Amino acid sequence: MTLRYITWRAGRPRFNPSSRERALGFKSHDLKYPDGRWLTYEEAQAYGEAIYTEIIAKRAEKTGKKIGHRARPKLQSIDRGGYVYFMFCGDEVKIGYSLAPIRRQAQLMTALPREPDTFFMRRGTRAHERAAHRELAQWRVRGEWFRRVPELIAHVQRLMDDDTPPTPANVWKRRDEDKAAS
Repeated sequence: MTLRYITWRAGRPRFNPSSRERALGFKSHDLKYPDGRWLTYEEAQAYGEAIYTEIIAKRAEKTGKKIGHRARPKLQSIDRGGYVYFMFCGDEVKIGYSLAPIRRQAQLMTALPREPDTFFMRRGTRAHERAAHRELAQWRVRGEWFRRVPELIAHVQRLMDDDTPPTPANVWKRRDEDKAAS
C-alpha cells in the first residue's frame, strides 16, 4: 500500500508534497515527534490521511469550488473528533484544531521565534474551534492568533475546569519549567 505524500528515506517517514501542494503552503518535513522519535508506519498512514484532507480543503478554499463528493466523508469524520488546542507564545495565543495536536505543535515550533509557554488541548471538533474564534474575535491578531488577555485565559480555564476527562498530555509546559518544579 502506498501512502499519499509520504516517502521513506533510510526507513524514516517524510511528508513530501508535490509542487501543487507546495503552492498552497504545504512544506516538506520529517515525520517525528518533538522528542525525536519517528512515526511508525501506521502513524504515518494516519498523518497522510489527515494531511490529505487538509490539502483537499485548502484546494477548495483557493478555487472557491465545493469539495467533491469523495472528499466529504473524510472532512465529516474529522469534524467528529480531534482536538482543539491553545498554544501560548509570549503575548499571543494560537487557537487551532488538529487530529494530532502534539505533531502539530512540533510543526508550529519550527516557525516560531521562541518556544511556547504553554500548550493546552481538549477533545473537540472544527465547530468547537470556530466557536472559540467567534467568542474571542475581538482579540484576534491575525488568522488563528489572538492577544493573550484575561478573557482568553478565562475561556481556557473554563475548558480546563469542565468535567470532561482530560486528554493525555492535556497541558504541556516548557521543559525548563518542568525541571524547575522537580
